[in-house]
Amino acid sequence: MNILNKFTFRSLKLNKKRTFVTLIGIILSVALITAVAGMFASFQETMVRAEIKIGGKFHTVFREAPQEALDVIRNHRGIESYFYIQPLGHAHFDNRFEHTPYLFVAAFNENALENTGIRLIEGRLPQNENEIIITNRVLRESVTNYQIGDKLSLEIFNLERNINVDEDGNIVDWNEEEEYLFTREYTIVGIADNILNHLVDWFGEESHTVITYLNKPTDDINLFVYYHNPQNTDEISALIAQQFGIERYITNRNLLRWQGVVGDNTLSILYGIASVVISVIIFTSIFVIRNGFSISVLERTKEYGILASIGTTKKQIRKSVLFEGLILGLIAIPLGIISGLIAVYILIWIVNTLMMDAFTLINMVYIIPYLAIGVSIILGALTIYLSCIFIAFKTSRISPIMNIRNNNDIKIKAKKLKNPRFIEKIFGLGGTLAYKNMKRNKKRYTTTVISMIVSVVIFITMSSFINYTFRETLHRYDITEYNIAITSSEREGLSDFIPQILALLEENEDYWIINSTAMIINNRYVDLEHDLVDEESEQMILVYSIGDRAFRNFVNSLGLNYQTVRNQGIFIKATNADHHFYKITNNVELRSLDGESFNLPISTITTETPINVSGMGYIIVSDEMLMRNVVGEIFPHMLINANDPDTLETEILELSQSLFVTNFEASRIATARIVLMISIFLYGFISVIIIIGLTNIINTLTTSLNLRKKELAMLKAIGVTNKEFKQMINLESIFLGIKVLLISIPIGMFFSYLIYNFISNAEGGIVTYDPNLFAIIISIIAVFLIVKMIMSFTLRQINKQNIIEVIRNDNI
Repeated sequence: MNILNKFTFRSLKLNKKRTFVTLIGIILSVALITAVAGMFASFQETMVRAEIKIGGKFHTVFREAPQEALDVIRNHRGIESYFYIQPLGHAHFDNRFEHTPYLFVAAFNENALENTGIRLIEGRLPQNENEIIITNRVLRESVTNYQIGDKLSLEIFNLERNINVDEDGNIVDWNEEEEYLFTREYTIVGIADNILNHLVDWFGEESHTVITYLNKPTDDINLFVYYHNPQNTDEISALIAQQFGIERYITNRNLLRWQGVVGDNTLSILYGIASVVISVIIFTSIFVIRNGFSISVLERTKEYGILASIGTTKKQIRKSVLFEGLILGLIAIPLGIISGLIAVYILIWIVNTLMMDAFTLINMVYIIPYLAIGVSIILGALTIYLSCIFIAFKTSRISPIMNIRNNNDIKIKAKKLKNPRFIEKIFGLGGTLAYKNMKRNKKRYTTTVISMIVSVVIFITMSSFINYTFRETLHRYDITEYNIAITSSEREGLSDFIPQILALLEENEDYWIINSTAMIINNRYVDLEHDLVDEESEQMILVYSIGDRAFRNFVNSLGLNYQTVRNQGIFIKATNADHHFYKITNNVELRSLDGESFNLPISTITTETPINVSGMGYIIVSDEMLMRNVVGEIFPHMLINANDPDTLETEILELSQSLFVTNFEASRIATARIVLMISIFLYGFISVIIIIGLTNIINTLTTSLNLRKKELAMLKAIGVTNKEFKQMINLESIFLGIKVLLISIPIGMFFSYLIYNFISNAEGGIVTYDPNLFAIIISIIAVFLIVKMIMSFTLRQINKQNIIEVIRNDNI
């Protein structure tokens, strides 16, 4: 190491505060890039693994595949893993309810048992063809109270269903034929919480799947394959199907979309927003690193002037600056990467800790984003190099005398320092000094302003990103307000049992009675944007009533008057892209299927939905409006938010065989936990952004003010009073804050609109534009508060120090 490098290294060690501030700026920038990339990579991998747990680890399932296909699958280089399931047939069991009279017996090989998301409540998985696992639902519905170790004798048969339809394609009736296959006695070895029925062939809600072990497969197996490269799914699947004459094969689109193979809005949004966010961070990181390094070198201008005066060449000064950048980079870049990875790890740990007791199916996984680390290293190194080379050339061109005097940054004519008259009249001497300080220290002032603008822009942009992503999450993962839905096989049969069902409910259990009917609307009311419609054409529309209490609450939530709306309709449109929406008129003509028609005023069109009633393009009316005007079939169903949905389901089914009960509790818990996971992830993300932004502002402002200590001390030395000095500092804070906000807020809103536009286009206009006033107000308060606090702190520090010592201090 030559003497100049030793001097540079020694200077960094002696000026610990300056070195530390510069290192912090670089570390924060690199950490932010690494953290953002790590969060997105971890989130995507989490969703991939969750889909595997929920739906099974396979890309393609070949239905009714021949046994010889296994030999090809075993030796295929493109296939990572596989498993197979043999549907054995149906069997009767002692069910208390007629709507699910069958068990469907399926044999799984060992890999299938491990890769299909079976969650055991107790017991173990089957290990031979005489062992079986059942579900807790079978336990609830069976007359026999089965226990682990009990014997279950099943007569297996092949169930054929022949469906008869009329000329219009409507189902008239059907008959079932049972072809006896074999009888086997099974030992119950496990009870599962769930079995993925979509993996096997079965008859909908009329069967409960139970699982035994598959020892030797025969023909007509369900063959599931998982490819090394998901991109090859369609190509390899088509070749295998063609080779063995397999007519039915299905790809696992849910898994492929999270792996980025299938075009899907969710992943497009994820990638698109990640690109926007990282682009903004890269852009701002360049400023942060350059500003931090520029301030550091600017502080050493006098030092470089002294070196030049004793014979150091321009080339040597440039090398010295680059060597300083190299040292800082070698320290800061690894620390930044480590900090970013630690931040992601802590966030994921917090998410998993909060979700541990509530929902253990999906845990966030920690992924190290190697590509992002490489980009962070390259970006950090390149930015440091460019900053150093720019400063080095600039410093080497200035004469040693100017560097030693250290006033080359203040080059301004007296004419340009002339104050507007209103500043002196309104603010007095303090305002004049504040205004002139900002003019004459233009470069330092600009560096501070840019750094603060960058932080505010990132905060507003990221807040919008969080806002839109959270709203999209709530839309995509609707958490229903109910966990039990009841219908009847007899059109209006549910009405007879409502009093008995209500008697089963506890006092704090909420419920909704929904009535719906299909009606016909003339197409002249359709398509608000275009009048080019055939007035003679017609289409179906669903009309709902949701009960008086729920209707009143919904009307109030929309800010409407109940007395007016009770005789009108509220149209619910799913998206802005939905062409099935209606002109607001006083006379929308609806006709029942029986031919009776009436006019219905539409009070408003909204995307809000009452109690998660789903559908695209439907009308909500009051109960009395529906009953008074509709002549024809009305289909009632009931929704309940039960404390113990499993028990209530059993009690309701015992009332009548005609009642159908759907239990949403498991899916509702799953959805709620996914939303919770995403929420914690998003709010953790914005917390990291806020901390880094605040640190950046404090870092830049503190460094800039430290460079001005001598200047501020001189003002006190020439007789500026404490009152005038305090006024000057306060006005500088105000002027600085106003300038930062006037520039940063429009830029932040522009980036916010870009994110909205991207999500809106990807999702068909589901998300509406929100100017994010909350983030703007927070930014305004934070900027003035932080600037004021730091300015006041610096003022107190100067007041505590000896003015002569501050003026003599050269920071070398």
